Amino acid sequence: MEEKLPEDSMKKISSILQRRPAQGRFRDQLFWLVDIIYACKASGNVLLVEEAKLMEKVLGSLSEFLKNGNQEALNDATTRITQFARIVKAAVAGDNLGFNIFLSYSTIDADFFKIPEVAKRLEEFPEINKVFYWEKDSGQDIMEYMEDNIEKSRVFIHFCTQNSIKSKSVKLERRAALQLKQEERIRIIPIFQDPSDIPLLLKPILGVEFNREDFDGFIEKLYQETLRR
Repeated sequence: MEEKLPEDSMKKISSILQRRPAQGRFRDQLFWLVDIIYACKASGNVLLVEEAKLMEKVLGSLSEFLKNGNQEALNDATTRITQFARIVKAAVAGDNLGFNIFLSYSTIDADFFKIPEVAKRLEEFPEINKVFYWEKDSGQDIMEYMEDNIEKSRVFIHFCTQNSIKSKSVKLERRAALQLKQEERIRIIPIFQDPSDIPLLLKPILGVEFNREDFDGFIEKLYQETLRR
C-alpha cells in the first residue's frame, strides 16, 4: 500500500522542483530548499515530513559554510540535499516512499525473536518499504550484506541478548549504526527481554521490550517506535 500525496500538494511540490536554480547559485539554492521543506512539511506525507525535518538540520551545515567557508560541511549538505530531492521526485511520481529497516541479531536468537515474522509484519505497514535481515539473503557474504544495507536503512533494530553481545558480526553492525546515528542518518531501536542485555552505548536509547506472549502488541509498539521523530 502506497501513501499518495494529495493532488494540490503534488502540484505545489512539482512546481517548486521544476524551478530549482542552477548549480553555483548558492543563495538561490538555499531559498529553493526552504520552499521545498515547507511544502513537504505541509503535505501530510509521513516520510516527506520526516525528510523535511532532517533537511532543516542540514540548513545548519549550510549556515556553517556561509560563516566560515567549511567545504566539508558544504559537501555533506550537498549530498543530503541531492538525496532529499530524489525522494521528493519519487513522491511526485507516485513511487513507493517507504523507508528501509535493518534487523541486527545473533542467528542463534532468530527463532526466539521470530525474525522472519518480525520482518514480514513490519513490511505490511505502508510507511515501511523493506526490512533487511541476513538470513533472508544469506547467499551474500555477511560483511558485504552489512555494508550494502545498513546505509540504505532509516532504522536499525538491534535485538539485545548475550549472544548478540558476543557476536563479532553483530558488534560490527552496531558500531556502523552508532556512527550513522552520530551523523543523524539512522535511528537505533534496541529490542530486549532482559534490560541487562542492552549494550552500554545503547542503554540511553529508548527501546521496546520483546513479548512473545503478546507478539501482535510487540509489533504495534515497534512500528510506532519506528515512526517516532
